[in-house]
Amino acid sequence: MRWLTNLNPTLAAAIVSAVISLIVAGITAIVAPTVKYGFDKRLERRKLELTYRAEQSKLLRDRIGFHKGAILSAADDLADRIRNYQETLRAQDWLTGKGGYYLQTFAFRILAHWYAIERFSREAMYIDAEVATGRDWAFAKAVKLNLDTWSQVQLFKGLNYSGGFAESHFFRGQISSIADAFSYPDSNRPHTWSEFTKALNEGADEFGPVISDI
Repeated sequence: MRWLTNLNPTLAAAIVSAVISLIVAGITAIVAPTVKYGFDKRLERRKLELTYRAEQSKLLRDRIGFHKGAILSAADDLADRIRNYQETLRAQDWLTGKGGYYLQTFAFRILAHWYAIERFSREAMYIDAEVATGRDWAFAKAVKLNLDTWSQVQLFKGLNYSGGFAESHFFRGQISSIADAFSYPDSNRPHTWSEFTKALNEGADEFGPVISDI
């Protein structure tokens, strides 16, 4: 490099600048496509992730919107009946006899409640809950908790209740089976009141556990 020091300073600076420019251009030509590919790949992955989350969030939102009305209506009807039972002194007498109107309507409201929340729970379990908003996730958890409560033996803790037999509670699988039976055959809807009473009059026993345990 001694020859470079012997050159005119201006000329030497120009040569050095040109060499550096060539080196930078060569490195850029080699490295830039790789860097660009890496950025593009990250960007595409991020776009796919955001699209997936948006689709899953919309799916969960649609499912909640589709089922929420039925769930709240069934829960409100059942809450009214439970409140009526608690506030009416003679209500226990009205539950005697499997053919009584009060008993049958009580069972019908429980079944309608189970059917509504069971349908939503089955659909929501296949949706990525991480994409849910806070309110949607709270609703999904509340529905699951409500359904699980009917089968929680822990509620009888300290009451000398074994839980080995469904005497005063329901097994989780039993609830699912009864909710399925409450679906009208070959349809995507629950029994109406008239269809339910007709099934009972014809000897249907799939709803027996609910009626006998009220």
